[in-house]
Amino acid sequence: MKWDRELSPFLRILFFYSCTIEITSAAFLRCYKGTLEDYLVTPLDKPLPPTFLSCLDSNLPIMIYTFGYGGRVAGPATTAVLSAYIATRKRNVLLMDWEEEAKSGILGIALGYAFSVVPKSKKIGKEMGERLIDIVDAGYNMTHVHLVGHSLGAHVMGFAGRRSRESGHVVPRITGLDPARALFEGTFAVLRGLDRTCAKFVDIIHTDPRGYGTSVSTGTVDIWPNYSPGGTQPGCSTGSHSMFTPEDTDFEHRTHNITDILKVTNVKYLKEILRHVLRKPSESL
Repeated sequence: MKWDRELSPFLRILFFYSCTIEITSAAFLRCYKGTLEDYLVTPLDKPLPPTFLSCLDSNLPIMIYTFGYGGRVAGPATTAVLSAYIATRKRNVLLMDWEEEAKSGILGIALGYAFSVVPKSKKIGKEMGERLIDIVDAGYNMTHVHLVGHSLGAHVMGFAGRRSRESGHVVPRITGLDPARALFEGTFAVLRGLDRTCAKFVDIIHTDPRGYGTSVSTGTVDIWPNYSPGGTQPGCSTGSHSMFTPEDTDFEHRTHNITDILKVTNVKYLKEILRHVLRKPSESL
């Protein structure tokens, strides 16, 4: 089922109207101190306090991750990403937690996405950009910042990158993990999401093109692991379900298969991105 075939002009007008409504923010920034259980947290819509900034090691790069629509702080995908980065002990690891704002709420999955969560994502992305400015103002080097976002979270990080760029601080790298397609691509696209203008280097990994993920190349480098038109990733459930139904949005099942997907990723795509980066040492992975 195609989103751009279902979203009528009337609903599009309602979307723009929803964007004009004052949106409350219940998003937070977490800084981990060596384990998932030990962290500092601060509201995203407030300037970063000195106590929070003290969590950052100025000798290490900063990686900030966020999830997408319906994502959870304690979800398997989120904990897998954070745990992997924390285990290296080579990064300041932060999480932009917008779990409450990313819920569908009483509107249901489809309408909640269009009229609640997507409008919030832009506002929250700009707030994330403000916090990046705080980090730079506190004396940290922007050239060591890496933003990573999954699905709608990829666009949130794109919004953050644009806000930071407006202040004169360009994010060196943003990684988009299967950026969300609905409302960002096609006839009824209403927002400009993550693209190559959001950072010096934008790498996008497309794992569900023409499904929940975008199907066009918008990054500095776009990677299409195991790509086949209409196909599914190894380990994912098969069958035909309407988009945004509970059967098709079985995210808990899908996220458990991340490791399997990465194991079978075609090496030639990894070589492509490495070849591009090696031409620009300053934008190294």
